[in-house]
Amino acid sequence: MIFLIGDSHVQSLTGPDFKLIHLPSPTAYQNYKRIPSIEEELKKLAVNKENDILFFSFGEIDIRCHLGFISDKTSRTYEDVVIECIKRYESFLDHFINDGFKVGVWGIIPSGPNNGVQGNGAISYKTRIERNIITNIFNNQLIDLCNKKNIHFKSVYDIIIKDELNYDKYYSKDNIHLNAGMFKTHGTNINCEQLTIDQFKDLL
Repeated sequence: MIFLIGDSHVQSLTGPDFKLIHLPSPTAYQNYKRIPSIEEELKKLAVNKENDILFFSFGEIDIRCHLGFISDKTSRTYEDVVIECIKRYESFLDHFINDGFKVGVWGIIPSGPNNGVQGNGAISYKTRIERNIITNIFNNQLIDLCNKKNIHFKSVYDIIIKDELNYDKYYSKDNIHLNAGMFKTHGTNINCEQLTIDQFKDLL
């Protein structure tokens, strides 16, 4: 069983082999604060450390609402603020690795076309172009981290980012989440459910 834990993007992944632990508006920078509540949920769900994998999804909120603004305000590069964030994410992952869990990371999806103020009052950083520069840096840092620690890494970033002609069609009506799972809408959008599930085929 794959346990998907983290921000609302875990709700884009569905199927009998997935169980979701959705945390309200968590960030990669502050995810260590969620460790006690995650551990409590894992006990309730009787996670098997031998057979199950914990897949974490954090970072999209950091990119959309925080890291770019911090970079501009403090005159630091995107790379610098991302590295700081990834170091904190690494400490979070180490906690679960050291506790004997098999661990994976769901890479950050490309930033949706939504700009401006979100429903929760948060402001998106600039446009998807700038956000995707940060997302690319973030995912590359995650890949390096996962390779170093033998952590599973799965992502649809490259698939979507390379399909520029259909880019907007991958997203649900909110223009933030993929058109899959609880965010699935009908119409001309691309159905992303199989796209996301396919990334985990080798683990199922």
